[in-house]
Amino acid sequence: MNNYDRRVNSLEVDIPTPKPKHIANEAFPPKIGCRRWKIPAPQIPAKAECNGFGSKILKSSATITGMNLSIWLNRFYPQIISDFGFSRDRDAESARIIHELGGNRLLDCSVLKDRIANEKVIVVGGAVNGTDAKEIAEPGWVVITAGKSILKLKKFLPDFVPDVHVTDMEEHDEILIELERNGCILVLHAHGDNIDRIKSVVPKLNRFVATTQSTPFDRVYNFGGFTDGDRAAIIAKTFNAKSIKLIGFDFDRAEGIKLRKLRWAKKILEFEGLLD
Repeated sequence: MNNYDRRVNSLEVDIPTPKPKHIANEAFPPKIGCRRWKIPAPQIPAKAECNGFGSKILKSSATITGMNLSIWLNRFYPQIISDFGFSRDRDAESARIIHELGGNRLLDCSVLKDRIANEKVIVVGGAVNGTDAKEIAEPGWVVITAGKSILKLKKFLPDFVPDVHVTDMEEHDEILIELERNGCILVLHAHGDNIDRIKSVVPKLNRFVATTQSTPFDRVYNFGGFTDGDRAAIIAKTFNAKSIKLIGFDFDRAEGIKLRKLRWAKKILEFEGLLD
């Protein structure tokens, strides 16, 4: 049952799941206040298997609840590419490029499970404000930022480092490099319109999780979602967050193509049970 925060732009959803054992991933140290410790040399965790929009079923006692891959590929994805005139071939090409450039720096999805499973999660959208920032900075939350929300959040919390940052790389390279250096798990999304950004960003990073909106393969995952925001929320759900709180999500404050994208994001979140 959904629990609504008093503010219009905040929604919390409880996700009842079995309680898996939470194993800390030493490659990504825990958050201390609004900062993280500097991290050691990159470590690639043992390969795990992911369900739904990933490549396989996660080997865990936990039941992972995510939209079935076939629903995305056969229902949402065809409608979206038709609506916006996107190219399937370019999407697939971008996935191949991020895979080729990423190589052994591509992280397995187990790092997301280790960070998210059975935790209270805040997903931060682009309409985040100063009041939201105070709540985000409170201890006890795993924080997932989406796309350019990190830029706005840093205006209020300059030293804050989220646990996970989900993006199609519209931010400057230096922002993403700094987040990774300070222990944030980057989830980088490849699509047909950001191949130049992939070629610019990926060679400068040590490790990241790669995603595609096309067919997933070999550590290039498809967790679902169209915009950074709804993709971030679905990742929280897929990896068994105890509860998910959406902060800074405004589906009406935009025009033109951006507004159409936000309406698709809202539709997907409603389908996933993350919005009423």
